[in-house]
Amino acid sequence: MATTNLSNWIICPDCHGDGHNAKHLGVISTEDWDSDELDNYFSGAYDKPCTCCKGTGKIRESDYTQHQSDQDFRRENYRMQCAEDGIRCDWNDFN
Repeated sequence: MATTNLSNWIICPDCHGDGHNAKHLGVISTEDWDSDELDNYFSGAYDKPCTCCKGTGKIRESDYTQHQSDQDFRRENYRMQCAEDGIRCDWNDFN
């Protein structure tokens, strides 16, 4: 018998309820893109479904705890890789 997750729904902390984002692009600078590319970016042309909520814009509260644990694990791995490579790391560049 499958168990049902009855915890409350919350707005996805990654996409803020939109169900999609362009985080896969990393940090961008307006100087790097021409005006058409910027228009496409701001219109959502480069967005992908959110990996946290799978595009729904919401997650269960109990799933958020697991998401945070996964993110903490990825953040620590990134920090360790930066230290090994001798570079300054910025989690915002990774996330």
